[in-house]
Amino acid sequence: MSCLVVDLGGTFLRCGIVSKRDGLVFYERTRLDDTPATRGDASWNVIIAKVVRFVSEHALDAASDAPIVFAFPGPVLCDRAVGQAPTVVGPGQVPDISGQLRARTGRDVMMVNDVSAAAWYFESRLAAERFVTVTVSSGIGSKIFDRRYGPGVIDDTSYAGEIGHLVVETGDDASPCDCGGRGHLGAIASGRGFERLARREADRDLAVFEASACVRSFGATSSNLSNEAHLLPAIAAGDPWAIHLLEASIAPLADVLRVLTVGCGLQGVAIMGGFAQRLGAIYRLALTAALAKMSDARATRVALEGFVTVAGADDEPTLLGAARYAERRRSIR
Repeated sequence: MSCLVVDLGGTFLRCGIVSKRDGLVFYERTRLDDTPATRGDASWNVIIAKVVRFVSEHALDAASDAPIVFAFPGPVLCDRAVGQAPTVVGPGQVPDISGQLRARTGRDVMMVNDVSAAAWYFESRLAAERFVTVTVSSGIGSKIFDRRYGPGVIDDTSYAGEIGHLVVETGDDASPCDCGGRGHLGAIASGRGFERLARREADRDLAVFEASACVRSFGATSSNLSNEAHLLPAIAAGDPWAIHLLEASIAPLADVLRVLTVGCGLQGVAIMGGFAQRLGAIYRLALTAALAKMSDARATRVALEGFVTVAGADDEPTLLGAARYAERRRSIR
């Protein structure tokens, strides 16, 4: 079977067609305009229109009965998005995406949480019986996959995997989250949260910041400091200031993952998302080191060699996993 796959993120909209014969083809990545705080509810019309355009332009490249599989960055129950999508439009409301796409394309539409889709991708790549998939990108989300559990991904409740909105920092100066809350894990450990942390630290100690590779090698200022242009290249170059900030942002994520690991008996952690995937082995080693610091009791120690997996920089776990999810759904109907 073939299907049209869509992955909506906080920064990019990704579309493509997946078939058993050709894999992912006609891949298209479009940067979303503005930021979640400035997009507003009207942005949904733009996003849906972009998907409709892609489907129309490739009507002959996918079978007439090929469904649209829409990976959504928030809870999905019974093929409908529920709650909010703060990494996309802040605290705004989510429309009936599946209904609008069905009406405008004439195709069947399946909606799946984006991290649930990625968990299906990792299911065929990890030997672990029970593992957690985590996205580290514009926000933070997770899903547990258990091969002995009939549906595979544990996502039958709206809060399953919404670790990005757990409060891990308190106080009046706690980091702001796109959802409107403060001190949430996603506000600190996501790519977007890391960038905000770095800007605050640059303003707090300008002299130390100006001695970093972000400034010396990549031309950053405290006002234009960004992941893509400055922070990620500086981390790759071994800059102590940027690496220290990365370790600080990873620590609360490692704390949450250690609790999940011990509480659920997990045998692996699979990481995806543009921020983590670009850092690759650097991110994997930093998270593994942080996990190693989280326990000093023999009963809670986990063999961490090979425990953390990070998707490759050019991998598309969500799009490919969405197709695998659709194939599984069709096989059990």
